[in-house]
Parts: sequence; structure tokens; C-alpha cells
Amino acid sequence: MKCLGIDPDLHNTALALLEVDIADLLTFVPFVPTILDLTTASISSKFTGQEAVIRMIVALKSELSIFIGLHDVDLCVVEGQQKYFGTSPAKVEDLIQLSHISGAAAAYFTSNCTDASIAIPTPNMWKGSIPKPIHQARVLNALGWKAKKATSYSYPKKPPERFDFNQGQWKHLVDAIGLGWWGLKKCIKVSKS
Repeated sequence: MKCLGIDPDLHNTALALLEVDIADLLTFVPFVPTILDLTTASISSKFTGQEAVIRMIVALKSELSIFIGLHDVDLCVVEGQQKYFGTSPAKVEDLIQLSHISGAAAAYFTSNCTDASIAIPTPNMWKGSIPKPIHQARVLNALGWKAKKATSYSYPKKPPERFDFNQGQWKHLVDAIGLGWWGLKKCIKVSKS
């Protein structure tokens, strides 16, 4: 089973394709999926607001068409957005912009992969209230990659050579991996019930 995780961002939207053998889904042993492919749809940070949203949607469509052309995807998990309460720095305007990108990714995927399933969980649904750097470090450690912590996220200290991304891209790539893994775990619960 192949799952595509998508972490939307205004400048670096991340895509992670994970695979797990169906037989592994039916066991009660925790599994570690294989990472088949990682990439980002990226635009210049000089673009802001609606111009950035539109440029990201165009860049994301291009990356998704390549992914979909190369791989048979069974499930796509696109991070949805949610309102944060308390001291979160997230502004409503930023969440609306990310929602446009999430919606465009989901729409493009479903219109091109009609036999696949889609999920759009909020951050709280797929990672709970665990802070981003801690959750990302757990994902990386489970993959066998040592995590290094930046101020507000974690990234792999020494990723496999085939994944040549900068530290800022890893901020979103690790979440895309986490989203895909969450989707595969949800499939386990459905398969076992």
C-alpha cells in the first residue's frame, strides 16, 4: 500500500510517498514504512499573500502530476488547517492561505486518482498536542535517522544521500512523512476491524 503525505506551506509544500506491505498492516507488530520518494514544491519567498498562494498551487500541481505519473497511490493525506487558541503565532489570514493550498492539493489528487482514498486531518488529529519539534524527532528516530533540533522543528542530522534537501525544506518534509505514516496507521485500524 502506498500513501502520499502532503504538508502544505506557502513557499515549500512537501510531498512524501511511503509504502508498507499489506501483510505488515495486518500484524500487531509496529511497522516502519519504506520512504519511496520525497520532494517539495517550492517558490521564492519574495512572493506573499494571494500571489504566493497562486504560484504555490501551480508549482504543487506540477509536482503532483509527476508523482501521480510515477506511482500508483492508494491513499493521500493532506494536512488540513485549524484555528489555534492561546499563544499560537498562527494568524487567521495565514491559515486561510494554507487552506487554499490544502484544498487545491486534495482536489487535484482526487480528480486524477479516482480509485484512491483521501484524508484531510487537522494537525491536532494526526499529531495531537505534541509540539512540532518533539513529534518530528519521534518520526525521525522511528525511521532510524538521528534528529537535530532547530528552534521550532527537527530535521535529520544525516539523512540518506538520495534525499538532498536544505534544513528549511526538512521542516515540512518530516511532517509530510508523519502525515503519510498516520494515514497508513489509520488503514491498519480499518483492516483489523
